[in-house]
Amino acid sequence: MGTEYEVRKVGNHKFVELKNAERIFDWDNCTVQIAPSPLKKLRLYIRGYANRYSDYHKKIVKPTYMLSVDIDSITPPPNEEEYQIGVEREDLKSLQHKRYRRYVFGLDNRYWIWEWNKNYADIKQSKVYSIYSQMIEYLDNLSQKMVQNPNVISALFQHTDKDLLPTIYQPAIDQLKNFVREIHCFETFGDSNLTFIEVSILFNNEQLRRHKILNRFYEKLRLFLYGRVIDIESFRIYLDTTETDKPYFTFEKIYSANHGIEEDTIHEDSMSTVPIRREISNYFADMFHPVVFINTSNHAMAEKDNNEILWKWEYRPFDEKSPVLFGNKSRKEIDSQFMPPVAKFMRWILGCIDRFNNT
Repeated sequence: MGTEYEVRKVGNHKFVELKNAERIFDWDNCTVQIAPSPLKKLRLYIRGYANRYSDYHKKIVKPTYMLSVDIDSITPPPNEEEYQIGVEREDLKSLQHKRYRRYVFGLDNRYWIWEWNKNYADIKQSKVYSIYSQMIEYLDNLSQKMVQNPNVISALFQHTDKDLLPTIYQPAIDQLKNFVREIHCFETFGDSNLTFIEVSILFNNEQLRRHKILNRFYEKLRLFLYGRVIDIESFRIYLDTTETDKPYFTFEKIYSANHGIEEDTIHEDSMSTVPIRREISNYFADMFHPVVFINTSNHAMAEKDNNEILWKWEYRPFDEKSPVLFGNKSRKEIDSQFMPPVAKFMRWILGCIDRFNNT
């Protein structure tokens, strides 16, 4: 069960409009990870994967999609029933008017985990029953599980990366074309025993939602002012070398506060001599990868997720098949790659003057 949305086309751009209504969505080829929940009895991390050729990277990449749900109740053991694929799955049109047998069990009367009937001799041989058994066992040992850190996002895969690099989550509404292209982490030393990592994120574009009528003008304005259509946002991860303080974020002029994906003019945490500290609330897999959520359409972000009902792109810095390029350029280096038309014109004028003086 998820929030209903509609894809609308305005000019050459597509937009997704969220509605108040809900409907059932079907997601296939997903993995399920069970973890402690700070809100209910358990939390499930649902992940989907896809292999795509990236023109940007000139190679096959593997985008990861993640949805977390908190659960209190599980229905009785999985049973067999007939089911018909929903009409929202345009890639499965051949199945939409046929009914097939499936194995299924429910969660909180809101979510269902299922697989097609494989003609097992016993339903207990199915993957669905295996997941169900793991959840029941988890709940039976719930008091022992709570000693784990509920703010560490669980992962099914192993990695040996021990560099302090962030994992980034962004609502996976790909029609907006606002997806991340590159993430750069530049480490430097500040004052008072503080070292920080400057994280710069390069987005393919910055399409507005609430003010979408201004998109064409806004793109031309960015080209004129910055010499680029892509959007670049930066934040910092501070580390106290004296070990007397916990790591924290600063999101100057790009903090989302409590705003979600519908907003596109959010610039909280104004620039100041003493930046506002934002405590790191979540980590990915271990304490080396603090988590940041991109929450709004203008890429304002925070240490918390303001779009919990939406699937996310999961950008992991240590993933070899990541659709995102991870580098170590500073914001200054990145900005120097782009030159606005005014600067190009002035450089041309100065070149003409130099050539004239040399003749």
